[in-house]
Amino acid sequence: MLSMNPVRSLPFLAIAVLAAGCSSSHRAQTSSNAPPRGSSSSSSDSSRASSASAYAGQGDYREVIKLQRANLSEDFILQRIAEDRKVYTLTADQMIELRNNGISERVIAAMQGSVRIPDDSIQVSARGSGSNSPMTSTQPASGPAMTWEGLVRRNSGVVIMKSRWDSGTLTYADGQIRWVDAKDSQKNLLIPERAVSEHFLTCLKKAGGNECFEWGFRTKDGEEYHFRDVNWEQGGIEKPLAVHDFFRSRFPNLIDSNKPVEKK
Repeated sequence: MLSMNPVRSLPFLAIAVLAAGCSSSHRAQTSSNAPPRGSSSSSSDSSRASSASAYAGQGDYREVIKLQRANLSEDFILQRIAEDRKVYTLTADQMIELRNNGISERVIAAMQGSVRIPDDSIQVSARGSGSNSPMTSTQPASGPAMTWEGLVRRNSGVVIMKSRWDSGTLTYADGQIRWVDAKDSQKNLLIPERAVSEHFLTCLKKAGGNECFEWGFRTKDGEEYHFRDVNWEQGGIEKPLAVHDFFRSRFPNLIDSNKPVEKK
């Protein structure tokens, strides 16, 4: 039988002990760095709970009708829908009832898509100013000028023994809105596009859908300008609608609202 010298065996024993110690330390470190069981599921559940809490329950479409009847503007109602973060589930009959009460298609669309409305989806367009103005054209400034004849502009001053409406020509060119009065040059207008904060249609309330007959815009300092078809008393509405369509297409980020009225 072979025998091993104890003195010669000592280096081999030391190496074996050292290797065993390193292996034990590595296993302990690996175990301490491992994530606790169930942590991934807990994080996922927390995320879903946070997302669900972002909404404040089911919305009542009749509350929107109340806001409309209080003559609040369309952009105010849109802002309210975004801030309340309620979910509206609308039936066909409810959408018809909303339309019959003067609620615009834009508001109804916001109600239907309320689950996906971000916090500041409305505020972004309302805050535009300076170089970020919502009425910054997405088309080249050198585009062709647009002119609309056969319009009348509402005279906001004191009117005695004469018409409230003055005829003239409306033009958009070189980043400016121009109004040339047919009779009085002192009533001419020249408004830079960056001064405009909103444009709108005024619509007569009617069962089955409102009739929009007047286009206008508001400046950042609160001034309003209103325009109608020269034959508006005979039911003419084509010219204001054409102006509205142009500005809505050219400035998609500009606030665009409807104002329901009981009479023209």
